[in-house]
Amino acid sequence: MFGFIKKTFNKIYEQVTSKIKGLFSRSSIDTETLHELEKILLSADTGYSTTRMIIDKLSKSHQSGHLNSGLQLHEQLKKYLLKSYKLTTHTKIHQYSY
Repeated sequence: MFGFIKKTFNKIYEQVTSKIKGLFSRSSIDTETLHELEKILLSADTGYSTTRMIIDKLSKSHQSGHLNSGLQLHEQLKKYLLKSYKLTTHTKIHQYSY
């Protein structure tokens, strides 16, 4: 039973990382790339509101000319995911503090 679950999670992880690495290897980024990233994040169970916030910020960055390559996408996505994680963790800690 647990072997099956572990295999399933590994398969999902490999699929998501493979797709996302493909985006990071691109020499140029366009709105279709951001749409693909949105689908990947949702399939990775990032959550709708977190995904929407990240894609909105990346879209603004792309429109302003600050996001043009896969490498830049990697760096900005990492930054936004870490901020989201820290915000979520901070909120949960305060919910359980007395």
